[in-house]
Amino acid sequence: MPRPIPFDPLGLRPAGGRYLLDPERTTVGFTARALGFPVRGRFSSVAGSIDIAEDPGQSQVTARVGAASLQTGSAWRDAHITGADFLDAAAHPVLRFQSTRLQPAGEDQWAVVGDLTIRGVTSPVTLEARCHGWSSGGQRLRVAATTTLDRADFGVRGYRPLIANTVVVTIQAEVTSVTARKDPR
Repeated sequence: MPRPIPFDPLGLRPAGGRYLLDPERTTVGFTARALGFPVRGRFSSVAGSIDIAEDPGQSQVTARVGAASLQTGSAWRDAHITGADFLDAAAHPVLRFQSTRLQPAGEDQWAVVGDLTIRGVTSPVTLEARCHGWSSGGQRLRVAATTTLDRADFGVRGYRPLIANTVVVTIQAEVTSVTARKDPR
C-alpha cells in the first residue's frame, strides 16, 4: 500500500523539473458498459513523466501504457479486449499520451489537453487533472485525472449496441522528481 504524501502546509508548489511516474503507485483504470453493466479494468504496465516548467502552463505530460497489460478479472475478456476487435495489442502494443497544453481549471486543477494514440489512431483528449498533494520540498507529487473517450474516435466500432461507445478513464499517479531519485536519502 502506498505511503501517503504529507501535504505541504506552506502551500509551496512542487519544484520545477522532471518527475517520473512510479509504476508501483500509479493506476490507469477504465470503466465501460457492456450489456448495460459496468466493466472495470486497469493496465498494469505504465510509464511516463511530468516536466514542470517555471510557467506551469508550459509543463508537459507524457505517458505510455502497455496494451497487453490490461486486466479485467476475466482472462477470456482480457484476451478479447487486447485482441484485434478492440486494442489490437499485437499490432499496437503501446497506448501513448502527449500533452499539447495545460490550462488552469481551478485551485490545484488543470485541463491537460493532448493527443492520445490507441491502435495507431491519434485523437485529441482533455484530462481533468487535480493535484492531491506533494511532499515537503516538492520531490514527490500525487495527481488524479479523468477523461471520457469515445472508442469510435480510435477506430473501435464493433459490438454496438452491446458495448457502449463511451469509456471513462481514471488515473491515480504518483511521480517522483528525477533529482530525488538520485539522492538516496
